[in-house]
Amino acid sequence: MSETSPVSSHGGGASSTYHRTNLQDHALPLVYAKDRSAIAMLEAVWSRKKIGLIIGISQLAFIIIFGFLVDYGWDGSPASKRTSSASHSEVSKVVVVLPGKNASSMALQTVDHPVPVTTSKFPVETYYAMFQDVHVMVFVGFGFLMTFLRKYGYSSVGFNFLLAAYVLQWSTLMRGFLRLSENDYRIKLDIVSLINSDFTAATILISFGVVLGKLSMSQYLIMVLFETVFVTINEWICYEMFFIKDVGGTVAIHLFGAFFGLALARTIHQKKWSHDDFNKLKFGSHYNDLLSLIGTLFLWMFWPSFNAALATDDGRYRAVFNTYFAITASCLSAFMTSSFLSHGKFSLVSIGTIDKNTKINTDTDTDTDTDTDTDTEHRHRHS
Repeated sequence: MSETSPVSSHGGGASSTYHRTNLQDHALPLVYAKDRSAIAMLEAVWSRKKIGLIIGISQLAFIIIFGFLVDYGWDGSPASKRTSSASHSEVSKVVVVLPGKNASSMALQTVDHPVPVTTSKFPVETYYAMFQDVHVMVFVGFGFLMTFLRKYGYSSVGFNFLLAAYVLQWSTLMRGFLRLSENDYRIKLDIVSLINSDFTAATILISFGVVLGKLSMSQYLIMVLFETVFVTINEWICYEMFFIKDVGGTVAIHLFGAFFGLALARTIHQKKWSHDDFNKLKFGSHYNDLLSLIGTLFLWMFWPSFNAALATDDGRYRAVFNTYFAITASCLSAFMTSSFLSHGKFSLVSIGTIDKNTKINTDTDTDTDTDTDTDTEHRHRHS
C-alpha cells in the first residue's frame, strides 16, 4: 500500500484516503490488462493486415511521388509543349562544313540541331511489340516457370504477379531519381523506361525463384523494395562507370539476380532445414512439371525480343537472328542432355531447367566484322 497524507482534517479523512488508495491499487492491474489486450489486438490486426498495409502505404507513396515528380517525356508530350520544354536532351549533334578559301582550309564544326517537334525520339510502333513480348515473359513466363514446387503453384503465379507489378512502379522512380539533374529535376517517361522497368522486374523474379517457398509475402515485398535499389545502382555502375556492352542483360540482369538470390538464400538458411524437408516441397506432380514447361515455352519464344528490345539500328536485326538460332540450339541440347541423364527418356524438369540461354545476351547484337557504336547503345539504354 502506498503512503498518502489525509486530504481532510475531519476524523474520516484517513479512512477515506485508505479506501481511495486501496481502490487505486486494485485498478492498476486492470489498466495493465487493458493495455496488454490493446497491444495484443494491434499485433493481431498487424499480423492479418500487414501485407495490405505495406502495399497500401507503398502505393500511397508512389502516387505522391508520381504526382510531384513524374512527367511525360518527349514522345508523350504534346507538340505545343515540346518547343517550350526543350532542353539539352532534345537536341542532336550535326556536323557542319565551314567553307574556306580552298579545299585544304575547310573546317568541321559540331553544332546543336533541335529535334523537330513532330519527330518521335522512341516511336511506340518501333518498340511496343517487343515491349509487350518482354511483358509476357515477366508475368506469364516467369510466373508459370516457378510452379515446379509442389506446394507453391498458386503462390508462384500470384506472388510473381504482385511483385512484378510492384517493381514496375518502384524501378521507374529509382531510375528517375538518378537522372533528376539531367531532366530539370523531373522523371521523364518514355517507352524505353517501361522496357527497362520490365528488365528490373525480370532481375527481381530471378532472385525470387531462388528463395521461393522460404519467405512470407511481407518478407518478399521487403526484399523487392531493397533489391530494386541495388539493381538500379548496379546498372548505373555497369553502364555509366564501366560502359560495359550488355544489351541483353547477362551481367546486369541474370548474373545479378542469381547471385543476389543465392546470397539471400545463404543468409536466411537455417540448419533445421534438411534435404528431406526441401524434397517434400521440391518434387511436384505431373501437372507442376507441365505448367513449369509452359512457362519455359513462353520464355523461349520471346527471348529474341528480350535481347533485341533495346538494340539499335542494324544491331537489332543481329540480335534477333543470333538469339533465334541460339535458342533453337539450346532446345536441342536440352533434349539431348535429358536423354543422357534419364537413360533414354525425357525429363520435363531437366528440359525446363537446361533449356535456357543467357550467354548470347551479352554480345547478341555484335557484328564480328565491324565495331558497333557502343556509345550510342549506351545512351539508348538509359535515355
